[in-house]
Formats: sequence, structure tokens, C-alpha cells
Amino acid sequence: MACVSHTHPLSLEPLPLRMPLQRDQRPRLVDWLKLALAALATLAMVLLVAVLAERETEPPVVVAHRRFLLSLTSEEAGPGPLAEPARFGLVLERSEAVAGGLYGGYHAGGSGCRLGFWRGPRKAAPRRAPPGWQVALVPRGGEMLWLVAGADLSPRQLALLATALEHDTPLAEPLCHP
Repeated sequence: MACVSHTHPLSLEPLPLRMPLQRDQRPRLVDWLKLALAALATLAMVLLVAVLAERETEPPVVVAHRRFLLSLTSEEAGPGPLAEPARFGLVLERSEAVAGGLYGGYHAGGSGCRLGFWRGPRKAAPRRAPPGWQVALVPRGGEMLWLVAGADLSPRQLALLATALEHDTPLAEPLCHP
């Protein structure tokens, strides 16, 4: 009969104390070089995206209208893009040469409603409007008339004004009701 030692399954025999060889945990030169290379690669990718990304800037006509909207006082204005603004109940507050054309900031008599008009070459007319703005483009011969208004002018009123300008007819109703 073989001799079998019976040990208890939960016996607490001491484990051999053998310390594994541990390497020095401090970063080595190779580790720093790997980190620097990863940082340079990341920076190069960010710069590449920034350089190749198409930058959209606001057209000069939009910038001129923003300046008009931010101005609190009217300036001495020269000629504006509209030949007869009083015919539409408009008073010229500001005018300036912009993007090969002429920009004019107008207000509708007494109502506080402000509109922007630009007359110039078709290719220089902005095609999109910033959020909250309404825009109408009216062809006039070889030029384009760009009309812009905020929420104080309804889309219907802007369409009526654009139609009146396009066909050189009087307005059917006054703009910007007080």
C-alpha cells in the first residue's frame, strides 16, 4: 500500500519567496523618443488638417451690413445703390464702396426697420445669408442687387420689394409697419 499523505485542502504552506527580476521603471531615452515621435506625428496631422481645411470667410458685403447693423448713429452718406429710396419709404443712413459695388444701409421712415442693399457685379454677390437674415437677389442688367433684412421685415414684404425693384414699379404696401 502506498503511503499517501493527507493534507488539508486549505493548508497554508509557505510559498517559495522567489523575487522576479524587475526592470528599472524609470523612463529610458528610447521611451522619451517614442513619446516625442508620437507628439510630432499628432501635431503634424493637426496642422495638415488646419492647412487643408477650406476656410469660409464672410463676403465683404455681409461684413458691411453687419457694420451698419452695429452702428447706432447714422453717418453722412453719399449716393446709395438705390436711385430713388424715398419712392420705397426708405432713408439712406450709410453707404460705402464694397466688393466692386456700392452698399447702402437704409431705414424705413420712423419704424426702426433696417435694410441693406448692395448693387454690384453678379459674381461678387453673396449667395447665402447668415442665420436670421432674409436675402433676395434681383438681377438688374449686368449687375445684381442684393437685398438683406432681418426679422422686422416679413418674407412677403421682402418679396414685394424685390419684385418692385426688379420691374421698377411702386410698392403695393408700405414696408416695415411701425
